[in-house]
Amino acid sequence: MSSKYRAGPNVKIKTVSGDIEINQALTNVEISAISADVAITKNPSESCAIKTISGDIAAYIFSGCDYKLKSISGNIKAHVAPDLAVEVDGNSISGELNSEISLNEFSSESADTGKVVGIKISTISGDFNLVKI
Repeated sequence: MSSKYRAGPNVKIKTVSGDIEINQALTNVEISAISADVAITKNPSESCAIKTISGDIAAYIFSGCDYKLKSISGNIKAHVAPDLAVEVDGNSISGELNSEISLNEFSSESADTGKVVGIKISTISGDFNLVKI
């Protein structure tokens, strides 16, 4: 391996009526989708930005990373590993924001690891659910 080796590439995807699933290690991911569902099962090492119109977003988050998730007429569900602290900035127009995870304090386990995931979400006619894995 050379000294310039990186964990994974930067990926930009645009689709209409085609579902997307990312299940490999990447550095940065940017996705725009119309009438398509998006699933991220291995989170990127640095950032993930997903925008959908009439499509749901599912993110499985196992390590610290910055997420920007936006949906119009679609639901967003973030599944977060128990050893992560979560910082959420969210808003919704005619949708619900729900969390199984306390957003007021770090758990002792996540405070020990120093792992933090930042999630910025925005929905219009869609719900956001933050759940434990």
